[in-house]
Amino acid sequence: MDAQHYKGRFAAGIGAGMMLAKTLIIVFGLQLISYASRGEGEAHRCRFKIVGMALAMALGPIMEVASYAFAPQSLLAPINGFDLVWNVILAPLLLGEKTNRAKIVGTFIVFMGSCIAPISGPHAVTAFSLEDLRENFLSTRFLLYATVCMLGCLIGLDILRRRKQLRHHVPGKDVVRGTLIGVGGGFLAGQSYFMSASATLLHACMEDGTWGAWLDWLPYATVGGAIGCALLNAVLLNMGLAEFEATFFVPMFAGSAISASCISASVVLRETIDLPYWRMACYWFGVLLIVVG
Repeated sequence: MDAQHYKGRFAAGIGAGMMLAKTLIIVFGLQLISYASRGEGEAHRCRFKIVGMALAMALGPIMEVASYAFAPQSLLAPINGFDLVWNVILAPLLLGEKTNRAKIVGTFIVFMGSCIAPISGPHAVTAFSLEDLRENFLSTRFLLYATVCMLGCLIGLDILRRRKQLRHHVPGKDVVRGTLIGVGGGFLAGQSYFMSASATLLHACMEDGTWGAWLDWLPYATVGGAIGCALLNAVLLNMGLAEFEATFFVPMFAGSAISASCISASVVLRETIDLPYWRMACYWFGVLLIVVG
């Protein structure tokens, strides 16, 4: 039992390290893309853009998917706060952007939350089986959660439709529209339980050498859910960045994504159900710090 316990904690450490590396890789890649757009010379810009896209859109996402096979979603989700930390650290060095005291204080708060929440959260991933998938995704609990999410999405879409009709009458940027797109995109990005369950099941099948679970329809529906959320999230992210400043849109998107991922891990996958009360309080305090920062 002790050996299994330490094995689970070691695997969680690997997953956390991979997610932390993913945040650095993606931020570095995005900043290379931004640097390429400011550089001189077509060949110079092209090289940096290719490297940046390879890091941000290939290597980073691959490491993120792999990390879910080793660590619970509730541990990995708060680590995404390091996106903002790396951005503030690297932007002055790579892009020559200036920072200010408010950004430094906010980034420090995010850093504290991104450390406190993973340390306090669950540290071992539970091996998923087909029965676990059925218990989580074919349950009244998931049906209620999905119903609430769908109602929220429909209300948000209706408000967006109405705001679009008023765009010609509202001077400047529509802050309400930007907020809804940012929160909605982050909410979709935070539905990581599809990816987490799929990666964990795949890892368990590779370890055991048994692939019978993939003869059922549910694992494929789970993979489809992960792909669908990723595509819709990408659409809203691109829409928001095209209409609004990154300093307004990105923090809102990131805060919504982290919050939704932590909540869905607790509600859908029930990863925090066995935590002592003091650890659960510290975990949600860390998540709150990330959102506030």
